[in-house]
Amino acid sequence: MYYKKIILLLLLISPALYAVESSIPAIGNFALPPSQQPGLLFGFGQSIIDQHDLVAFDNLAVRRFQKNHLLTNEVGLVYAPTDYCSIQPSIYLPVDFKIDKNKSTGVGDILIQGEYALIQKEYKESVTLATIVAAISLPTGSSRKNPPTGFGSTAYFIGGTLYNVSVDWFLFASVGNFFITKHNHSKFGDIFYYQGGIGRNLKHMKDRILVLFLEFDGYKLNRDIACNMIVPNTGSHTMYLGPTLFYGAPKWSCGIGMQAPIFDKFCGKQSKSSWYFGFRFNWLLHHEPGDNVPGD
Repeated sequence: MYYKKIILLLLLISPALYAVESSIPAIGNFALPPSQQPGLLFGFGQSIIDQHDLVAFDNLAVRRFQKNHLLTNEVGLVYAPTDYCSIQPSIYLPVDFKIDKNKSTGVGDILIQGEYALIQKEYKESVTLATIVAAISLPTGSSRKNPPTGFGSTAYFIGGTLYNVSVDWFLFASVGNFFITKHNHSKFGDIFYYQGGIGRNLKHMKDRILVLFLEFDGYKLNRDIACNMIVPNTGSHTMYLGPTLFYGAPKWSCGIGMQAPIFDKFCGKQSKSSWYFGFRFNWLLHHEPGDNVPGD
């Protein structure tokens, strides 16, 4: 298979694409190590951090519709075996969904994600990364609840990110797809993601970072299938746009943001989107002593 050979070739040659470490000034977006530097709130990936760093995170998201809501709380860890890859196991706990008169809560699916930097170039005052993201979702949630708290089958994710960080600015774009497998001739619709945004460092501080982002996020959900038949009133295409405020300190960081729909298209009768809220908290559990984390 040619695509396997291409992937193997990229993995072999990608270390040659790394530039020699440059002396980027420790100000603005570079005032802290990569684990505490600015990051997007609603998108995926961009978790390339220093080797052997370990970060715990809690990522809360609430999508509100006219009469419904979807609440997920993802808790997990990010560990970097090297400077150019990371492993991220997580679980959705709890999940709280309300659709029409039906409501369900409980444990969601387990997600194991890996990210690899194909390109990581450092310049005088900026760094550019291109990464590939792959993940597997294990069906620990329930697909029998109404509404379900999990896919009910194994799902696979593949995507890529491209981002540039400078002292003052942060630019990013990403695209990816969740492929959900069938179980008993039924499956939820695959999900296509496309995202982008821009961030501006609001103030240069010695060991603190404050960044204002404008994030754009698009989600296209294919229609669900039950007993090999398309399920009515499923499938949608939504685009969100809104601000996010990121704050980073030596041992922790957080982001909070709100988005509004700028495009909504639903198949059949479904509730229209109202708003999308997100909050993420990161705690740096381990950092190599020689890497010089600034003091609190």
